Amino acid sequence: MIIESLELIGYRRLALNAINSLTFVPKEQIQLILGTNGSGKSSLIKELTPIPPDPSDYIRTGSKKIIINSHGNNYTLKSTFAPTTRHSFIKNDEELNPGGTVTVFKELVRQEFNLTNEIHELLTGFELFHSMSPARRREWFTRLSDTSYDYALMVYNRLRERSRDISGALKMAKKHIVAESAKVISEAEELKLREDIAMILKELNFLLERSAPLEKPISEYQHDETTKMVELTKLSNKLLRMRLVAPYGSHPYGVNPNRQLERNEWRELIKRGFESVDEFDNLLATITYDIAGKEALLNNDVNAHSKIAESIKILIKAGKDGIISLQHKLVSLREKRNKALAMRKFGIEGLDTVNASSSFEYVYDVLSAVAISIPENKDKRFSQTRLAELTAKELDIKNSKLTKTSELARLESKRIHLETHKANGSVDCPKCHHSWIPGYSDEQLAKLIQAICCKEEELNKINKEIESIENELIAIQEYSKLYRDFIKCIKSWPVLQPFWDYLLEGNYIIEAPRKLVSILDAFRIDLTHELEAKKIDDEIAEVVDLIKSAEQIGDTNLADQQSKLDDLSIKIEGLTSEVNKLQANHAAYSKYKKQLLEANELGRLIKDLMIDVKQTNDTMIEMVRRETLNHCIKQLQSSLALKETALNNAMVQKAIITDLNKQTDKLTVDDEAAKILVKQLSPTDGLIAEGLLGFIKNYVNQMNSLIKRIWSYPLQVQHCGISNTEMDYKFPLLVQNKSNIVPDVKLGSTGMREIIDLAFKVVAMRYLNIADSPLYLDEYGSALDETHRKTAMEGIKHLMDTQYFTQLFMVSHYSNVYGVFTNAETCVLCPANITVPTVYNKHITINKEE
Repeated sequence: MIIESLELIGYRRLALNAINSLTFVPKEQIQLILGTNGSGKSSLIKELTPIPPDPSDYIRTGSKKIIINSHGNNYTLKSTFAPTTRHSFIKNDEELNPGGTVTVFKELVRQEFNLTNEIHELLTGFELFHSMSPARRREWFTRLSDTSYDYALMVYNRLRERSRDISGALKMAKKHIVAESAKVISEAEELKLREDIAMILKELNFLLERSAPLEKPISEYQHDETTKMVELTKLSNKLLRMRLVAPYGSHPYGVNPNRQLERNEWRELIKRGFESVDEFDNLLATITYDIAGKEALLNNDVNAHSKIAESIKILIKAGKDGIISLQHKLVSLREKRNKALAMRKFGIEGLDTVNASSSFEYVYDVLSAVAISIPENKDKRFSQTRLAELTAKELDIKNSKLTKTSELARLESKRIHLETHKANGSVDCPKCHHSWIPGYSDEQLAKLIQAICCKEEELNKINKEIESIENELIAIQEYSKLYRDFIKCIKSWPVLQPFWDYLLEGNYIIEAPRKLVSILDAFRIDLTHELEAKKIDDEIAEVVDLIKSAEQIGDTNLADQQSKLDDLSIKIEGLTSEVNKLQANHAAYSKYKKQLLEANELGRLIKDLMIDVKQTNDTMIEMVRRETLNHCIKQLQSSLALKETALNNAMVQKAIITDLNKQTDKLTVDDEAAKILVKQLSPTDGLIAEGLLGFIKNYVNQMNSLIKRIWSYPLQVQHCGISNTEMDYKFPLLVQNKSNIVPDVKLGSTGMREIIDLAFKVVAMRYLNIADSPLYLDEYGSALDETHRKTAMEGIKHLMDTQYFTQLFMVSHYSNVYGVFTNAETCVLCPANITVPTVYNKHITINKEE
């Protein structure tokens, strides 16, 4: 297999050098690939195979195309990734993968080139012999060998274990036969068991015909009966405690006088006091009618008593002089009221005096504080309009300040720049000896300093103006707060609305807020006078009412009215006593009726409960009978089960002994056969011993032949050992002599492992029938010293001269490698940090991103 060309477009692994596309057309057998670390050398080797590429390594519009010649056939393999991933496999101008699937592509690569992903990783150095686990080494030797000795050893081990198991099982079976034979019963015991089973079945069928299931546990019936008996006792005791007796004789009419209320020795009535509830209801209706009549008479007398008592009260208040005295008092009170009202300063009308006075005390302190603090505002300097003007003006001035500040900062920056140039010192002309400072002049610096001073003065003026505006804004905000407090008082206390109207009409809060303090104090005094006048008004109303009442009574004598009042009091007392007695009788009979109805209901409940208790008791007796039968049935079933189990065990015991005898016979035959097979397959003197390690020994010998050409002192890989008749796949390493043996190749030095890995790969390619494929070496010899590296390169050259490898693709950093291969072509991906030959990249076309 010869790689004729490789084209990579959009390959991400070459992005370090901004390579957009690369075309590789090898003309010589030996190809060297050079470049700095990370330039994509190893990635390029990975793509120099027919294995399908990983789409994640390419950009969306990228592609890979490789042309291969193998055994006279021409192959063109191309993979694209847009719009979807597609893999083309053309052999001699015929498309073998029309579907473009990766699965078919991989299978075609395996069939045509005998390559898989695992073989590809071994060839390109991604899998190394020294780092393989024992299981992985076993997989590779199984694949490389025509005969699997592992399987033969596995069969031998299984046969040996099987032989031991059979021998042990045979001994156990013989012991088991002896033990089980002792458990077998006699024929007479077996016959007795069968007779007992037949008798129990007969009795059991008899009981089953007469059995019935329990509806619920007997304990629940017992609990129900106990609960009902407790309830029955409770109801009976309650009825007994009532012992109802009608309140005979408490009614003024009494009971039917012809009815004799005879009682026995327990003080129980022999005859009923009432024949029916209806008779009792009629008596209650009569008592209710009598109560209504007496209460009507009582109400009339009480009303008359109240009128006479009121007349007496008026006569007493009028005194000896009567109406004339009251009229003089009325005139005096009116004069006193007018005098109190005349003392008011404002005379504000329409106030609810009492509520207004209490409300004013709540707002007095707030209004006083506002009146003292708030300034005059005749010129409207405290207004929303003024606030808006000042706010806008402040914003404009601040914007101007920002502009001035920026200009000042620029001037300061220029000044610092000039001073920096000045600090750097002057420059002298060597010809004319003229001295000057580059980028600096005293005149320019003076102008800048003057401009800076002007800007600072302008900023100071602006700051003062801003401060003045801010003070005025604060004053407006404070005025607004005080004014809002004043308006809040007006809205919160509408009971003082006439006073608020007076203040607003005079516009005191705006034009003369200090005068408002004296107005508040004066109004507070006015409210005191009005409260006094209100109190006098109440006295006047009382006197007027007395005069009207006295005029209505006329010349009535106080003694006559007192006599009438005493007579009515005696009559009212008698009627009240009669009504109370009737109401007491009605209450007693009503209570008795309620108790009577309750007693009748208790009697009904007791009767129903007694019937329920009897039914529960009868059901419980039936359930006890059923439970007894079921218990007997269970005992018989238990006895039957025991005897049937004993009989079944006896039958099983006989079957066990028969089966054990059969097993013993079979185990005897198997034991003899297994021993013969183990002896024939023994790895010491059987068939396995003849060829167990032959292949591995031969393979290791071929590896050692290659190692011997490269290594300067004796270095041999030993074949793997056998642990417990199994190969452990650990390959010891003999270094110089037999006294220095490393347990496994993975424990050798880095250089040793590199040579051993190469030897394993070269020999593996022979056994995989791909020795006519290219040989891939990535950084080969990097861990070797100068002598071994030179020897290693000569060994590779010898391999290429004597073996069937069609091409060599090798990555290296060392310049002494280039001289060994005189006919090599060199590909340099990135020349940084490496020594490159004079001629390179003649067979490579590289396009980089602009």
